[in-house]
Amino acid sequence: MLAPHLILLLCFSLSLFFFVLCVLQRSQLRLLGYRWFLFHIFFSVPLVNITSARAERISIAEKVKMEKVKRYLRSCGADYIIPKICEFPESCATAELAAGRLSCSPAMIAKSLSFTLMWKKGGADRIPIVILASGDAKVNNNKYRSKFARRPVMIRREEVEELVGFAPGGVCPFGVNENVRIYLDISLRRFETVHVAAGTANSTAPMSIKELERFSGFVEWVDVCDGWTE
Repeated sequence: MLAPHLILLLCFSLSLFFFVLCVLQRSQLRLLGYRWFLFHIFFSVPLVNITSARAERISIAEKVKMEKVKRYLRSCGADYIIPKICEFPESCATAELAAGRLSCSPAMIAKSLSFTLMWKKGGADRIPIVILASGDAKVNNNKYRSKFARRPVMIRREEVEELVGFAPGGVCPFGVNENVRIYLDISLRRFETVHVAAGTANSTAPMSIKELERFSGFVEWVDVCDGWTE
């Protein structure tokens, strides 16, 4: 997406071009130029302002989520991890994108998979869970059902932030809502260090498996994924 100032510059350049052209051409073109100039003044500038305001709101929301993660890490004595958090100008919301930013294997990305355990038909009592798994692993339905006695039901994208506490792409185990249960899949055990989301879609934090066990507040290790190799 173009930056707001680039959009403004482009619109202004086009407006100036048409205005000069119409001064040199016949009256009909001059009228067209005036109309384009008015369009630029009354439409494109407000559009840029709206785009800027939206970008600012997103930026503020991301800062709030990042601060939430930092508060959690401080509360559990993991202050030393905060300086290691990496923030990127582009998204690293998927294992592939994060691996590209960090120049590592996607398998070393601890992706967060959000599900709900529904104990009553209709989902009246939903318990949100987050499973951290290796970036190259995929949930196996049979393994999941064997572990949780329920078929896997992923949380809908528009409900993730409300139920878990973080928006899609930034879900992490640090500072989630109180009723969220965290599980670690054994696919992560292949590595000494993995990269975990840090609350936003453009941030990650490197953590050893021992640190992940200590600071994630996880319930237990589970074996619910396949597709990965030792």
